[in-house]
Amino acid sequence: MATVSLLHTLLPSHWLCFALAGKARSWSRRRTLAVTALAGGSHALSTIALGIAALLLGRSIFPEESMETVSALLLAGIGIVFLLQHLLGKGHRHEEDLERMALAMLVLTPTLSPCTAVIPMFLVVAGGGVLMVALVSATLVVTTIGAMLLLVSLTSLGVDRIRFAFLSRYEKAVIGAILCLLGVLILLFHE
Repeated sequence: MATVSLLHTLLPSHWLCFALAGKARSWSRRRTLAVTALAGGSHALSTIALGIAALLLGRSIFPEESMETVSALLLAGIGIVFLLQHLLGKGHRHEEDLERMALAMLVLTPTLSPCTAVIPMFLVVAGGGVLMVALVSATLVVTTIGAMLLLVSLTSLGVDRIRFAFLSRYEKAVIGAILCLLGVLILLFHE
């Protein structure tokens, strides 16, 4: 269980967007990690909810394709928010609204994209009772949040060291484009 969860969390869509968004928004490392933990927790909880629902309702609840598509579109949406911020400029009166929208999208993206690879684990351990389901759930939460926090921390350290004049001027546009590209790549590779 831990291995599947860890491998799933290594996908750049689970950590890179948080490091980039933190840099683009000039968030402190603490705030970036808090947003990451919130998103990781919501991602794990949505996976657990689907796993338990699969136990209760059977194996075919939601078509996997639709969840991945929604997640990819939200990630691209975050990129569009950053591109808009670049186009509008720093002092624009809608900056606070864009901040809230970016934050909401960062949390919603992983929430709407549960780790479908883990859901069968709930079906496998169902024979072990409630304690086994709780153990699988705890492992998922700890592994997902822990790996995301570690990867965002390491990435943030590297991102903080980048000091190119081009990036200073076009930082939000570059980050927005990268996030849009991540969303598109998820859509392409998912197909």
